[in-house]
Amino acid sequence: MRRFIVYVPFVLIIVTTAATAEVSTTAKIEADLQAGRISYESSLLYKAYSLFEPSRLPPTYRSPDVARKSGTPIIMELKSNWELLSVSAREYLEPYLSRPVPGEQVITPSGKFVVHYYTSGGDAVDPSDQDRNGIPDYIDTVAAIFDSCYTLIVKDLGYKEPPSDGTRGGGPEFDVYVRDLSGRRVYGYTTPERPVPPGFAYTSFIEVDNDYQDPIYRSSRGLDALRVTAAHEFFHAVQFSYYAGDDARWWMEISSTWMEDVAYDEVNDYYAYLGYFFNYPGTSLDVLNDQHEYGASIFAHYLAKRFGADTIRRIWEKIGQEGNAEMGIFDEIIPGGLAEAMSEFAIWNYYTGSRADPVRYYPEGEFYPEISVTAIHNSYPASGSGKVDHLASNYIRLIPQRTAGGLKVNPQGERGQWTYQLVTFPRREEVPDPTEIMDWDRYQDIVLVLTVTSFRGKGFRYSYWAEFDSDLTEKPLPLVAVLKQNRPNPFLPGQTGGTTIPFDLTKPGDVVIAIYSLNGQLVKRKELNRLDGGSNSYYWDGRNQKGRPVASGVYFYRIQIHSDSQTDDFTAVRKMSLVR
Repeated sequence: MRRFIVYVPFVLIIVTTAATAEVSTTAKIEADLQAGRISYESSLLYKAYSLFEPSRLPPTYRSPDVARKSGTPIIMELKSNWELLSVSAREYLEPYLSRPVPGEQVITPSGKFVVHYYTSGGDAVDPSDQDRNGIPDYIDTVAAIFDSCYTLIVKDLGYKEPPSDGTRGGGPEFDVYVRDLSGRRVYGYTTPERPVPPGFAYTSFIEVDNDYQDPIYRSSRGLDALRVTAAHEFFHAVQFSYYAGDDARWWMEISSTWMEDVAYDEVNDYYAYLGYFFNYPGTSLDVLNDQHEYGASIFAHYLAKRFGADTIRRIWEKIGQEGNAEMGIFDEIIPGGLAEAMSEFAIWNYYTGSRADPVRYYPEGEFYPEISVTAIHNSYPASGSGKVDHLASNYIRLIPQRTAGGLKVNPQGERGQWTYQLVTFPRREEVPDPTEIMDWDRYQDIVLVLTVTSFRGKGFRYSYWAEFDSDLTEKPLPLVAVLKQNRPNPFLPGQTGGTTIPFDLTKPGDVVIAIYSLNGQLVKRKELNRLDGGSNSYYWDGRNQKGRPVASGVYFYRIQIHSDSQTDDFTAVRKMSLVR
C-alpha cells in the first residue's frame, strides 16, 4: 500500500466563537456561585432581583435591556428551594410569588380561562374597544389566543389540561393576568402554586404583558410576542400537570420554546435564540443559563421530525409517572436510546444554513445558523485535541485538497461514552466508517464530529489525527460481495479505539450490520442506506445499542446486503474478539 504525505503550507485554525450576546445575568450569578464568591441564598436573591426588581441588582450582574424569554425557571428555583431562604428573604419574595391583586376579568369563549386585566394604573391596557362589547380589544385578543393554545395542546396534541385551582382567582377557570412586565424585562411567566396529590402535579397561574410594545421586546413585539408567549407559558402550565420539579427546568424551556413554533409557525421567534446553541455545540444539552436552553429547543424540533411530535408528550407522561426528569427517561422513550439520538442530532446540526436539506433534516434549516467548528485543518498529517461536556459535540473541519486519494482519521476519547462520525458537504448517503473517507476531492468539506453521549460530566478530553492516503480512491467494482475480517482483531477499546469491519459491494445497495454476543443476543444493529459499490467499511466502538461498553469476549458480526437486483443480495457472518 502506498502512502503519501501532502505537504502544503501549514494552517491550523483554532476557532473561538464570539458570544452571540453579552453573558446573561443568570450565567454571571451562577459563575460567582460556583467560584464561591457568593452564597446560594445570595444567588437566589440576585436572580429574583433580575426578574422582579432589576434596579436592585449589583452593577456587575446587570445586562442590556433585553427581555428574557421566560421568568418561569427562576420562579421554580425559588419555590423549590424556599426552605433554604432566610425569613427576611422569604418576606421580600412572598409578594412577588403570590397572585396579583384582582382587577377586571373576563371568561374566555371556551370557558377554560379567566383573563384578569386593569383599566388604570401602570398595568392598564389600551382601552380601545372597536367592537363595543365593553371589553378592551387587546383583552379580546388575549382570550382568543389562549383558547387557541388550549385547543392545540390539549385537544389536538393530547396533553393533560392544567389542574383546577378551585376558586383561587375567583373561579375554577385557569387564571391569566395581564400586566406591564416591561419593567421586569420578561415576556411572561407561569407560577406553580399548590401541589395536587397523589401525583406530582401543581396548580399555576400565568402573567403576560399588557402590550409588548416596549423596545426591550426585541425578538418579537406586539401581537406576535403575545402569541408565542401564550403558547410558551400555557405549555408550562400543562407541564405542571405532570411535574413541577426543579430538575426539569431545562426540558421545560426546550419544549415550551418548541411549542411556540408548533402553535404559531409563521412567527419564528425561536430563530433569535438559536445562536446560543449553534455557537456553543460543546455545551451540554441540559445547561440552563437563561440563553442556551432556548437555542437548544432545536433538540425538540429534531425529536418531533425524526420520531413524531408525540415523542415530546410521551417524555412528559413518563416524567409525570416517575416524578423526576432524569436522562434515563429520555433514554427509555426515544427510539434507539438517547445516546444514538444525540449522535444523529449532531449530524442534523451540521446541515443548516447554506448546507440545509429541508427534506431530510430541519424543514426551516436554511434559516438556522451554521454550527461553530472548533478547529480547521488544510494540511496533512494533522492532529489536535480538545474537550467536550456531556451530551454535546465538537466539530473539526478537515479541508480536502484537489489530490486523488482520501483521508484516514483516528479520533480518541479519554473517558466517558463517545461517538465519532464523518460528515461531508455535499452530503453523501452514508459515511459508515469515521476512520476513513475515499475520494476526498469530491467534497468541499469533511467534518469530524465528536459527541459525548455520557449523561453527566464535564471536560471530556479527546484527541485526533488525520492523514492523507493516496490509496483511498474508487477502484473497479468487485465481482463478488465479500465480508472481510475486522481490523484490528482482537481489539482493545481502551487502547486501540474501535474496530473497522470492511466489506465489498458489487453494486450500490442497502446494508445492515448486526453484532451478536456468543450466545446469540443482539448487541448492536446499524442500517447503512444506499452505500456505493466497491470497498466500504463500518466502524464499531465496542458499545451496544444504548451506547454502553460491552464486556470482553467473542462476538459475531453479520452483514446483510440488499440491492435493487435481488440476485445480488448477500449475507455473511464472521467472528471477532474484544478485550478490555
